[in-house]
Amino acid sequence: MTSRKPGTVVERKDRDGYEARVTLPDGRRPTKYVRTKKQGWDWVSRTLADAQRGTLVIDDRRKTDDYLADWLNGRMGIKSNSLYNYRLCISYVLPHVGNTRLCDLKPPQIKRSFAELAQSRSAETVNLTHRILKSALEDAVDDEILSRNPMRRMKAPNRGIGRRRAMTLEECRAVIQASEDTRWHTLFLLMATSGLRIGECLGLRWSDVDLDSGELRVQTQAQRIHGEKGVHLVDVKTASSRRPIILPPVTRRVLRQHKATQGKEKLKCPPEQWRGQNLVFCSRFGVIYYRSAVDVVFKRIATSVGIEDVTPHTFRHTVSTLLQNTGNPVTVAQSLLGHSRPSMTLDVYSHTTRDALERAADTLESLFGEKEEPLTTDTD
Repeated sequence: MTSRKPGTVVERKDRDGYEARVTLPDGRRPTKYVRTKKQGWDWVSRTLADAQRGTLVIDDRRKTDDYLADWLNGRMGIKSNSLYNYRLCISYVLPHVGNTRLCDLKPPQIKRSFAELAQSRSAETVNLTHRILKSALEDAVDDEILSRNPMRRMKAPNRGIGRRRAMTLEECRAVIQASEDTRWHTLFLLMATSGLRIGECLGLRWSDVDLDSGELRVQTQAQRIHGEKGVHLVDVKTASSRRPIILPPVTRRVLRQHKATQGKEKLKCPPEQWRGQNLVFCSRFGVIYYRSAVDVVFKRIATSVGIEDVTPHTFRHTVSTLLQNTGNPVTVAQSLLGHSRPSMTLDVYSHTTRDALERAADTLESLFGEKEEPLTTDTD
């Protein structure tokens, strides 16, 4: 029995020219209209060769920027801030690959593009852009626009985050003490004793806090939303972020005082001016705080006690470090900080102090060090 030919070129009946058609290994049968029979067979040969190499794209006129625009418009179920970041990252790479036909996009060009991008953008931005573009091209394969993802074997560049600075216990106490006469004292103490993110603190409601049992439940966060005014309360992003926290007695006491003070402020505020959402931290009119306001105040207070290169987020690093350097398992810090993996707690948020290193050296010395023989006096 004669096997079926993988391609055909037949003369068109409705107009001049030929119809070339090829049968691909996956069953697809793309068609192309050409002027001559030779052009038709040339196209059949190229199409089969591209299919074998995994570089076949059916619509070979489509440029990468057109595909990426359609891909972005088709993102469903993504929060507006995330979609904004997608568009921003794609805009960084478009000058390098946008004018290239999708079928002509090759690994060397993409690698050069990211090498150039790394000259003007942070390592974390380059890493995110790499992951987004790779995902977009993988979707092109799933949609049978591309036969093979040219980034399939390419590893994302290192994020370059590394380990960040943590405050010492003395520095942490100094910042909290310096804030005692401000309305930010309770916020800073809570961050120092819970490891909460700034957005989680600013999105905290009194209904999430049980001052009797000391349990706090993280459920919402304060967030700016691209294209919208103000700060909004939104659900926390992940299941690991939605977590319970047990507050130490000192934090419970200060929170009770803070709640009483807030109640007095509400009574003084004209009812028509109160904008309260039952927030634990808000202005005298009940308005949710911008994160930038916290950043400014924290920097001023930290600088006043001689502490530099820290932000409110440093409290999270400090909490993780203090817990682990005092013998708490990494899984405890992971749960408190709301990380999905213990490795993130270790890689980014843990900082070994000199005291801890010296204690470790003492332990090893006790295990492996040579015991000195006691001096004896010869009485003979």
